[in-house]
Amino acid sequence: MLIADDLLARAKALYPEVNRRKALETALIALEIYETWLGPRHPATMNCYAFVGLLLHCNQEPETGIRMIREAISYDEERYGHICDPLAEKYMYLAGMPSEDVEHCLSLCHQVADYYQRKKNYPKLVEALTILFYKYQRIENNLPAYAIVKKTVDLFEANLPPGHPDLLKLNVVYADILCKMGEKRESIMVHDRALKACIALHGVFHQHTVLCYDNLINQCRSVFAFEPTLYYMKKKARILEVLNGRYHSENSFVYLELARFILLSRKGAELAIPYIECALRIARSRYRKVRQKELYIYYETLALALIMIDDLKRALRMTEKAFRISMRNNGFHHRDTAKQFERRARIFKKAGVKVEEIHNLEMALYIYTSLYGDDSYSAQNAQKALDEAKSSGGQ
Repeated sequence: MLIADDLLARAKALYPEVNRRKALETALIALEIYETWLGPRHPATMNCYAFVGLLLHCNQEPETGIRMIREAISYDEERYGHICDPLAEKYMYLAGMPSEDVEHCLSLCHQVADYYQRKKNYPKLVEALTILFYKYQRIENNLPAYAIVKKTVDLFEANLPPGHPDLLKLNVVYADILCKMGEKRESIMVHDRALKACIALHGVFHQHTVLCYDNLINQCRSVFAFEPTLYYMKKKARILEVLNGRYHSENSFVYLELARFILLSRKGAELAIPYIECALRIARSRYRKVRQKELYIYYETLALALIMIDDLKRALRMTEKAFRISMRNNGFHHRDTAKQFERRARIFKKAGVKVEEIHNLEMALYIYTSLYGDDSYSAQNAQKALDEAKSSGGQ
């Protein structure tokens, strides 16, 4: 049974990483072993059976998945007669299903949360409260969730050290509730207190601290607070540089995210370009020739920034690189290819090359029309830009 136990553990490890097809394949092998050696009605078999149901639900077989979970719950209820670890886990599976009746899910969540609180199983309690919060959100009633989560936060603060991972996770739920209730500044303060506690416990250069910065970034973004968001994003980038090294592969995403935020906030392309260039250098070394399509977003972002500062020659080179990647991976009739025609048109407009501007807009319009039709938003925008180009001295 050690083989089956190991396979089930591997499947559960794969599940949160969104590699759910592989998780399902692994769990099915484990289930076959359990059924062969222990029989279909053994507790270990039913635990695996319920998890396979959860994975099937995530892999486009929702009805089969829910049926399997319910069968496993019925088995546990008949066998144990009261809530216990195996039954609580299956209740959580069912409560997390979006198609299930909300009131029934809330009832299950309350039972599970009470059970885990009595057992002081804080990681599982956080999971149950997270599901509970989102179920209350569905019926637009945040007050009960607020009362329960606030009480649990007080419990955690009394029993766990500041900066404990379970307390940090619960603070995310608590801050989300405050945000939904309109208390956005208080929500940011919760994340800020969690950050300070985490730094006090783990130090600045720690993965838990990075998680706290992520939470603050997301919350500040939600209230359109540009300066704090940029500040926290830079702090996060600096920590990852120390933890991983400046040219670590993961940092390319961090630098790109930072640069794109600066561009979207219209706070100066000059500030964004060094981050994009650093991200691109890392990405080039990471993807090489095998996955050149992954470089598309880097070239596109750099081209946009270069257009903003009127470095049109470099902007055109970056646009051509993005265009070739899109053509190679998506073909001519694709949204990304059309976007690069529009980007080229914008460059030629700034350069005063009217013929090329019009030609590229015509190509973009042709693709959008063939993909989405004349009345689509993309086609209408391209048509408007083309009409303006022709009326301002073109054809």
